[in-house]
Amino acid sequence: MKFDIFYQLPATPAQDTATRYRELIDEAAEADALGFNTVWLAEIHFQRRFCTMPAPMMLLAAIAERTRRLRLGLAVNLLPLHHPVRIAEETAALDAISGGRVEFGAGRGAFPINYRGYGIDMAVSRERFAEGLEFVKRAWTEDRVVFNGKHFQAAGMVQKRRWT
Repeated sequence: MKFDIFYQLPATPAQDTATRYRELIDEAAEADALGFNTVWLAEIHFQRRFCTMPAPMMLLAAIAERTRRLRLGLAVNLLPLHHPVRIAEETAALDAISGGRVEFGAGRGAFPINYRGYGIDMAVSRERFAEGLEFVKRAWTEDRVVFNGKHFQAAGMVQKRRWT
């Protein structure tokens, strides 16, 4: 049986964000020592009382340095809000520095405020998600990516090496 932990990381107005991040990193290190399988972090924007984690990969990178076995889960990358090249590169970099411990999760999210904050129409989130996910998968598996989507493009993006 495997045990995972999941964090949205809410914060009250009295709580300091940096302190919440340090607590999360310490808890993940303890979970690693206790034999937990995966720590999953959520990406949610503009809702501090619900979640103070707009950049979960940054925290996972810090957790990677404090742990040796614990898998690092993204639950989920809000793929429609970001360019897939950036997501592919950052996830691959995290996987490299963690020794291949990343669990990639992608989704659309359910909060309109995330889309308003990024200036993206939530009505196109499904097509942006599908296109972004296809882009990310190809970036990780093809040596040269040519992609001509409605929302994202790449003209012969070259990978020097395959990601782990």
